[in-house]
Amino acid sequence: MSGDTATPFALRLPSPLPGPVVLDHLVLAVADLPSATEYLRSLGFDARPGGRHPGHGTENALVVLDGQYLELISVTDPEEASASDLGRSTVRALSRDGGGWVGYALRLPPDTPVDGGSLAAPERAEPHRLSMSRTTPGGERVSWELFFPERVGMDGPYPFLIRWDGASPTSGEPPEHPNAVHGVGELTVGMPGPDSAPARWYADSLPRLTGAPAHTVEDASAHRSVGLASVELTSTDLGRTRRALASAGAAWRAVEADPASPAVLLTLPPALFGEHTRLTIRQPAPSRDR
Repeated sequence: MSGDTATPFALRLPSPLPGPVVLDHLVLAVADLPSATEYLRSLGFDARPGGRHPGHGTENALVVLDGQYLELISVTDPEEASASDLGRSTVRALSRDGGGWVGYALRLPPDTPVDGGSLAAPERAEPHRLSMSRTTPGGERVSWELFFPERVGMDGPYPFLIRWDGASPTSGEPPEHPNAVHGVGELTVGMPGPDSAPARWYADSLPRLTGAPAHTVEDASAHRSVGLASVELTSTDLGRTRRALASAGAAWRAVEADPASPAVLLTLPPALFGEHTRLTIRQPAPSRDR
């Protein structure tokens, strides 16, 4: 879970978002990046090394899905990470729970204006801005700009926004994961309260950016932390997903839900992914569109 204790109020975001601003990636802090990456591979995820973030003391690995990706992030240089606003987001997650969900990014189209307005929190005129880059294992330099509605950091109730300079990790065809996981279904984000500034941002700005509103979670008692609280992934074949998880000896159980949209709840090992880090994996109901 991402942040401080909140009143039991949470919002659920659908995915995919209509756009023009869409979900780009989810950030998951891990204590041991190589071991966490290898564990996800054992579950049938195509997890690959990403690269180091110069000046921020962190390194990542990626699980690329259909239009979005999961970023595993870990600290490589504690001193450098603690001196970086961005690195401190990962340090906080690792110090608090040994890892877990940090936050999520929305992707801006290349020509999106960034002079304030919908991008900034209600109490700010403009978002914070940060330019970043990394070098891939293949030697390619990847660069992007980040925009933060409230403060520089990946954790907390607000998303951060990303604008890629050229190709992004999701450019091109996504890999086929042996466990049949395909994309991101929905996110749940804990709020400081229903009348808080972040809740107002989600009510006013999010629909203008993404074309879709967030919905109040009816029973938010399980979401008492501020920030990204839970994530649902989608599978094209939940039977295949179950077999992959069972073969790896993972901790999972079936979720009682709509029979037309079965799901499993996967609990990730606390030693690698922090306390209480779970993934729901659902096979969406067949579309009725002809």
